[in-house]
Amino acid sequence: MNSENLQPTEHQEDATLENLPEQEQAPVTEQAPEPEQEQAPEPEQVQPAQPKETSVLEKILATTKEELDSMDLSAYRNRPNTPVQWFFGNAGEEHYRLLIKISTLFNGQTLYDIGTYEGSSALALAHNETNFVLSHDLAYNNIAQSLKKPNMNLLLGDVLNFDGGRGLLNSPFIMLDTSHDGSYEHRFYHFLKHNGYKGLLFLDDIFLNEPMRMFWDSITEPKYDLTNIGHFSGNGIVDFSKS
Repeated sequence: MNSENLQPTEHQEDATLENLPEQEQAPVTEQAPEPEQEQAPEPEQVQPAQPKETSVLEKILATTKEELDSMDLSAYRNRPNTPVQWFFGNAGEEHYRLLIKISTLFNGQTLYDIGTYEGSSALALAHNETNFVLSHDLAYNNIAQSLKKPNMNLLLGDVLNFDGGRGLLNSPFIMLDTSHDGSYEHRFYHFLKHNGYKGLLFLDDIFLNEPMRMFWDSITEPKYDLTNIGHFSGNGIVDFSKS
């Protein structure tokens, strides 16, 4: 057979090409979106702890005999009529150095001194002249009246009869040094207790006699014995802030 007869004709070639199947294409698969990564929460900013403010009571309780005895009281020696026989006594003997220290722990306050006598305690509490001291007594005393200071006022009469005692209730500090038989002390204490007083009550002569010891023992509020840095016959302070 002739080899020329084996060649396909043009028509056959076209037919052959038309009959070839199209090349199958792999299906295109859509890629799933990558999940978003969760961001770790930012750590909370830890605020530094604020130092706790030291209270007046804590400062009083932290006072030492050495600190009080080293006070320079020379300015008072030049004041006329300052009761030298006890005003300059050391801590643990007399309490005036302690009262001077306490006066520096308040600013712009009205402080009360109940039981003026010769005015030593009022004078000590008036040491810080930003405060004002009201001192009450039932009897007039010439020495006390001579201790003039612009931030100190000496008044005659029972303080509980002045404006119903409302001024006392607004004061952060009261000193009580009166009859020492326990009767007025009890009355005064219960007035503060039943009228919502929230300050500090400073007591003198709490170990002077049996009635005063009984009065001191009867107090139910937090109380602290300051005799070692105050008056030898006994000083105590009562905290009404938590009552």
